[in-house]
Amino acid sequence: AADPEASVRDEVLVQISEAGRGRAIRTPDWTYCAMLDPADGDPDLLHEAYCYDNRNDPAQRTNLAGDPAFRAEREVLRERLISVVRHEEGREIRVREKTDKPD
Repeated sequence: AADPEASVRDEVLVQISEAGRGRAIRTPDWTYCAMLDPADGDPDLLHEAYCYDNRNDPAQRTNLAGDPAFRAEREVLRERLISVVRHEEGREIRVREKTDKPD
């Protein structure tokens, strides 16, 4: 039986390795994704690519990466992704903030 006193994680780490390579976290409120740019030549430098508000946009139609109105939320998510990768994979990644609004 499940331990009712056990801590429950409210995020999931996703490894992306099909059309591109990256990492994402999904929480009940947000999905945040950072992708590797092979042209950089640095496997530990990822670039903010997608950010979705799962509560208000459950179909993930509006990418908020680069949107200055959501910069604070993205900063928290970026740090959270870095922390989860450190904990789960034992590696230090960096995530470059997207500064231009998506199309």
